[in-house]
Amino acid sequence: MTVEARGRPGWAEGALAAWTSPDGALTLVLYPEGEDSILGFTDYPWHTHGGFLVSEGAPSPAQGVGRLVEHVLTNQIPLMLVYRHGELVDVMIEEAPEPEEGELTGAFAIRHRYWSR
Repeated sequence: MTVEARGRPGWAEGALAAWTSPDGALTLVLYPEGEDSILGFTDYPWHTHGGFLVSEGAPSPAQGVGRLVEHVLTNQIPLMLVYRHGELVDVMIEEAPEPEEGELTGAFAIRHRYWSR
């Protein structure tokens, strides 16, 4: 599978997995980095490391990533879209269960969506 990312060079090489949203607007990519893995969206700079996702319910980085991916793909967790002057500049996995939309500062605005809606 070939994917490109302007935020993280090299995302196309060695990707372990990639998921594209039903509307084709977003692609979530998982790739290895040493003993860890990194999860992020193609074309956008936000990403997280599997090591940050270890918790009581996910005692290993791989389980943490798997759990987060499952929550995103099953619409259990919202995504935050950051716009600057009307252009989408970043997509992040949001941890707040009921996010509020609105202005960040100046030229930035946020919107929320779920993976498949």
